[in-house]
Amino acid sequence: MKRFYFTTVLLLLPLLLTVLSGCEDLFTKCGPFPDRYRIRDYTLTALRVSSHSVPGPADTLRIGEVRWVVSGTLDLFFSYRSGGLGTEAWACSPVDPTPTEQISSLEITSDEAYTARHPAGVSLNDLFRITHLEGAGSPPDTLSVPDFLNRPDRPAFRTFTLLPRQAPDRPGPHRISVKIRLANGREFLLGAGRVVIKD
Repeated sequence: MKRFYFTTVLLLLPLLLTVLSGCEDLFTKCGPFPDRYRIRDYTLTALRVSSHSVPGPADTLRIGEVRWVVSGTLDLFFSYRSGGLGTEAWACSPVDPTPTEQISSLEITSDEAYTARHPAGVSLNDLFRITHLEGAGSPPDTLSVPDFLNRPDRPAFRTFTLLPRQAPDRPGPHRISVKIRLANGREFLLGAGRVVIKD
């Protein structure tokens, strides 16, 4: 009889867990979910603000109509060992994974002279802001790039946006590049298509 009860409990356990957790499908929607990530790679894309589309090389955009989005490809993993059906491993809502890497440096450049003080290849960090930082808690909404780099905590966000603060001295095509170095020594050199920018 005891064996019968034990077998019955084992057979009903998945159903019981599903009911208690509120999950529709225990084995496909209830974890375990990874809670950490590393950056596998980054990409840089120029976007037209109004339509969220990629501008063509012949398009001319005003300074407030263009932004550059840095997007990461992630390697997700667990920071804990799954202990069976414990509360760490099972949940109905996936946790938002947090980064394990830090940004050591970030440098924005153009292949053309941007201003008299910013010839081709010279850092444009002081002319850009960073915003829409996603993937590490709730950082401030918008920071200048120098202010971001002066923060003691600079997580390797899974995505963020770079906003130019001023237009080039002369309207013309610019290929913006971003070099990101992580604290562990890994580097990413990103480039976007040419965009004609004017005031």
